[in-house]
Amino acid sequence: MAVNNIDECNSNIILQKSVDKENAVVGDIIKYNISIINQGDILVNNVTIIDTLVSELEFKMGSVVLCDIPLPDESVLSGIDIGCLKPGQIKTLTFKARVICRPSSGYIENSAIAKFNYDANLDNCLKTMDETSNIVSIKIDVAEVKIIKTADKKIASRGDIVSYEVKLINVGTLEARNILFTDKLPPEVCLVDDTFEVNGNPINNIGHDIDVYVGSINPGEYIIVTYRVIVKSSNCSGLIINKASVNFDYNICNGDFGKKISRCNEYETSEVSLGISTFKQISIDDKLCIPCVKPDIEEINDMKVEAKILECHVISTPSIISNEGQILSGYKLIVRGVLEELVEYTSATEEQSVHSAHYSIPFSSFLILPSTYVVGSKIDIEGKVEDIYYKKIDSRCFFKNITILINAKIMSC
Repeated sequence: MAVNNIDECNSNIILQKSVDKENAVVGDIIKYNISIINQGDILVNNVTIIDTLVSELEFKMGSVVLCDIPLPDESVLSGIDIGCLKPGQIKTLTFKARVICRPSSGYIENSAIAKFNYDANLDNCLKTMDETSNIVSIKIDVAEVKIIKTADKKIASRGDIVSYEVKLINVGTLEARNILFTDKLPPEVCLVDDTFEVNGNPINNIGHDIDVYVGSINPGEYIIVTYRVIVKSSNCSGLIINKASVNFDYNICNGDFGKKISRCNEYETSEVSLGISTFKQISIDDKLCIPCVKPDIEEINDMKVEAKILECHVISTPSIISNEGQILSGYKLIVRGVLEELVEYTSATEEQSVHSAHYSIPFSSFLILPSTYVVGSKIDIEGKVEDIYYKKIDSRCFFKNITILINAKIMSC
């Protein structure tokens, strides 16, 4: 408590500051109370209260109250004119501030200032003075669980399984207790049974909307939550977006307790591009011969094949069902590609040397696009070799049959 003596007329101005909490956590709203008392025998004029809050506090506009009268447009940062103080008069000012971060010391300390003037000798010659209040201190803690959610796929289609990993990190200074983990899964996916685990320990009988208590986390420690979902359908946004959250309890040193909710921020939210998938399996057989510059075949050792998609385009078709039961949706995807084939064989020579021959075999096919296809949608197409069969016919030729899967993912509906 600071006291300023005004000698000429035996006047005392006392400025007292208090706060409604001794302990707080980042995010809390705290309420300050400033009382100014004229204990002298002279009128004090033009009293202005200023409180330049420390950087860890954010003033809440509209929170100022002077002697039970709200002052919604006033700010203690720029100063509040409370008028004059008669001898013996007390005026009380309150305002609120939000704790936005924790200082390195762990404590927020600050004081207020009152500026005023008075007529010391009653000769209309005003003297200007200022008074500093006592320092108030609040211990600040952090109650925060950081959520980092990742998926093992960037793109998924109907029937695909997406594995999620969620890391819950206690980045605060207090133990996070009784943590309730929540993930409201979107309607396009459903949880795969018996895949939900906490730090590798399975938890069964989880519903579609995940609400599971996963334990407590000490400061600096973490919990890993994993689970898998299967894609059931597409949507017009072309994305699966879901944000996990946790609801937990905490205790501060004076025995007070609180509850906190932490959510994924925009940089820690898992997004999976969602596509419609259509596929076709085809077999390409052929009789191939070794180039004439190569020696004869004694035995084929191995064959390697890579399917490359060169180009594709969409054509319109009738929307009908054929006599054989084939359904035409109105659009087909024409696919053209090439099979890059490499045959390794042992020659029918005295040296038994090993040779290879390369072939580029073109192919073309089509896929019927689903009825939800929209013209102009991005299509991601892939050819995958599923089976390779080969057999020697004679010393110059061999038979081969390649089975490939052509898979097209349409990235929006």
